[in-house]
Amino acid sequence: AAPASPAAPRPPEKVLWGKGSGEVLPRTWKSRTLLFESRFEGGNLARAFQVGVCEYDLMTMPDINTRAGYSGGHTQWYYFAVTNMRKGIAYTFNIINLLKDDSLYNRGMRPAMFSTRDFDEQKVGWQRAGRRIAYYTNEYETESR
Repeated sequence: AAPASPAAPRPPEKVLWGKGSGEVLPRTWKSRTLLFESRFEGGNLARAFQVGVCEYDLMTMPDINTRAGYSGGHTQWYYFAVTNMRKGIAYTFNIINLLKDDSLYNRGMRPAMFSTRDFDEQKVGWQRAGRRIAYYTNEYETESR
């Protein structure tokens, strides 16, 4: 009798950045998944989770010099890079651990974005981007609230 074929490899956890990331992803998964990076000066993305085909939940690290540090400091900004985006596809980023009760995003402000492709091809630098932007209180508990 022929030996049994080995079991199919278990798909990796969909942690794309942060603790638990670094898994080798199958080529077909890589081609559709965004890749996040924040290991540069000012970068503060702690974790990224793919929660839908084109939707990602993101968690930022709090400011290191705030009163509660990692367990509940201020998290009101974000700075990270994203690669592997496809033209014509709408992506949703949910930054799920910002702490204020309200934000200028609810009054029309949009995130700042820098596209290396736009800069190389059209010399366009930082620009305001995004549609249907909403900001609301999250469910995360911290020492400061």
